[in-house]
Amino acid sequence: MAASDEHAPNVPSPARRAGELSTGRSRSLEECEDGVHMSFGEAALRRRPAATAPCPCGGGSFGSCCGPVLDGRAAQSAEQLMRSRYTAFAVHDGAHLARTWHPATRPDDLESDGPEQWTGLTVVRAAGGPDDTEGTVEFRARWRSGTDSGELHEVSRFTRIRGRWLYVGGVVDPLH
Repeated sequence: MAASDEHAPNVPSPARRAGELSTGRSRSLEECEDGVHMSFGEAALRRRPAATAPCPCGGGSFGSCCGPVLDGRAAQSAEQLMRSRYTAFAVHDGAHLARTWHPATRPDDLESDGPEQWTGLTVVRAAGGPDDTEGTVEFRARWRSGTDSGELHEVSRFTRIRGRWLYVGGVVDPLH
């Protein structure tokens, strides 16, 4: 879900929000490892599901699906990373989006202008597993914002560097 895609008038860009605060060492709310910061107001906007709640991506319970990847565990496939990025959009975890976006293609400004709510995800096809270095995922993500609703159709490209999948970019509405 790239902010810079030319053919995406209603496609959101990732929020510039902070990441998980580490447990173990005391940090201020403004600190985070990625250099991305959040305020108390932004922290209140995050809507992290309980471990037993359904995962926003539709892949099972949050605690056994996207939760561990949002907590920093490496995704095992391009599809798993894409699902975690969809979930990060849904729960407003901008730090995960920044952390999993390849630095060569990540925009400097990750401010969100996207929909209020992501409502569903369908993976059309996916390639790129634990032994691969490149992957693609075609998906459809549904959203709602006020009385408007729509669907983002994208073919995303991923690369795996040092055992971690990263989002490189995508083509929005690839059929047009």
